[in-house]
Amino acid sequence: MSFINIQVPPFPYYFFSGNAIYRPGDMHTCRNSGVPCFDLIVVEYGALTMRVGTEIFKVKKNDALIIPPRYPHKGTQICKEKTLFHWLHFQTSSNYKIDESPVNTFTGSNSSFSNGSYRISIPMHQSLTSDNADAVISLMSRLETQSIDFYSRSNTILKSSANAFYQQELFMKILQRLSMVLNKVSRVEIAYVAMQYIHSHYAENVTLETLSKVANCHPTHLIRCMKKQYNLSPMQALTKVRLNNACILLSEGDLSVTEIAYLTGFSSVSYFGKLFKDAFSCSPKEYRAKKLIPQTYIFPEMDALENFKGTEES
Repeated sequence: MSFINIQVPPFPYYFFSGNAIYRPGDMHTCRNSGVPCFDLIVVEYGALTMRVGTEIFKVKKNDALIIPPRYPHKGTQICKEKTLFHWLHFQTSSNYKIDESPVNTFTGSNSSFSNGSYRISIPMHQSLTSDNADAVISLMSRLETQSIDFYSRSNTILKSSANAFYQQELFMKILQRLSMVLNKVSRVEIAYVAMQYIHSHYAENVTLETLSKVANCHPTHLIRCMKKQYNLSPMQALTKVRLNNACILLSEGDLSVTEIAYLTGFSSVSYFGKLFKDAFSCSPKEYRAKKLIPQTYIFPEMDALENFKGTEES
């Protein structure tokens, strides 16, 4: 996953924006030389498949993609359904880098701009929550001055009453919703929210995307927060919670191993058996035969769940 890390001030500034409706069979224009500014695309419905540089992105409903300046890009697949997307061009006169991880919001000796530099980190591609996507699209719509409709083969100029100051205000609100906020408190809170969700929904089809939406952050940032707080990735935590609950069911009930595997969220009995043996050095049937006390203590990170909410990271 790539992140656009921009040094501020000065902050990025808005150019112009619009929207486009594609028909099934249409495809995004090929731009081998890119455009001279950042190109933000947010899909309201439908989907676009884009190649940006050497990467291919599937930009679905509520997804946002930012194409850096002068990056060659083009559609790689035709649209399979009616697709509406909003686009916005912006630029910065500051330094920016494309990295594999986000950066801290501030680096320096104190809060003075002269002694340090602020950074904003924006994922190149991210899936927004429905509420956040609605807010971003609403803000973008208020800025738009061009509407392209492939159905009617029209290119309409829209009237906008927003002056330059108001345009920049709306754009900064968009940028705020797309940017990652990294600070010590949010990392602890993000880990706590994700872990609570895992404990409540471990029997369901919980994915990294699900957890990142619940925690309202990018999947890469969620992984970093969970590892910092628990020394576990989100999926490792999910597996361990499922295994702990399987131990309880094996010790306290008469359910079959197959029933327990599916009740605790595993997709197959064989996979459940393999993970269980790796964790407890015996099969589920052997564990039940030994009438062991549920071994949740094997994963002490879980036992500390209620005690860590107020802790701070070092």
